[in-house]
Amino acid sequence: MAEREKQHEYWNANLDAANLGAGVSDSQESLLEELTFSSVPDIEQMIAHLAPAPGKVILEIGSGLGANAVLLASKGATVIALDLSHDRLSILLRRTANVPAAKGGRVLPIKAKAEALPFRAATLDGVCSRAVLIHTDLPRVCDEVARALVPGAPIAFSEPMAHNPLVNIYRATLAPKEWQGITTYFTRREVDTVRSRFSDTADRRFYGLAFLAFGFQYAAKSPRWFYPALSALSRLDTTLAKFLPAARKYAWFTLITGRKSS
Repeated sequence: MAEREKQHEYWNANLDAANLGAGVSDSQESLLEELTFSSVPDIEQMIAHLAPAPGKVILEIGSGLGANAVLLASKGATVIALDLSHDRLSILLRRTANVPAAKGGRVLPIKAKAEALPFRAATLDGVCSRAVLIHTDLPRVCDEVARALVPGAPIAFSEPMAHNPLVNIYRATLAPKEWQGITTYFTRREVDTVRSRFSDTADRRFYGLAFLAFGFQYAAKSPRWFYPALSALSRLDTTLAKFLPAARKYAWFTLITGRKSS
């Protein structure tokens, strides 16, 4: 089966926020529940860098079921929610239909491929993704993003890394086996590929030991325990990185920010 067909088949068959095949309600309540876990450092810094505001058009590559798109739209931006899966976009549309957005913000779903963005050159005011570029032809996506952005517009890509041993135990034992065939986790090479296409770039790492806190999101589902655990373990990660800089390599996520050259 061609790689593109594999991607369509997998994402249409896995219609839940965690991509684990559990299914999901398309109600506004299910979206609001997902949003209770969204106040995490990489997402907050991604949104801050994009600076969504009324009049801005922000593209989210791989919007999935819409949680991050809603956060961006809540700042007043028009958010183009791009995804390969028609079924996921249908759920996104139903989940976000009645969610109020401040200052005219809105979410517009569109089915398209990240490697062939259906936008004219220099038309987007920002582009972001979270855990999506690992499933793409990265150089082609970066070239397309650079083409579609207006000069000086920001990018923010938060993507999973390859080297965290705790994460890799999970990937080898509990994660869907299909991930192994459709995913290229980021290493230094992928980070450098993104950074080479944009200017003013930075690479911030998140969630070494703090990966363990996400058990309270994906397994136990308890915001009451999730945020204290995330805070405590993130402080420990910061301390480790201070005394052992090489520990950055073992982060779960990297957030790459930058801008299209003016």
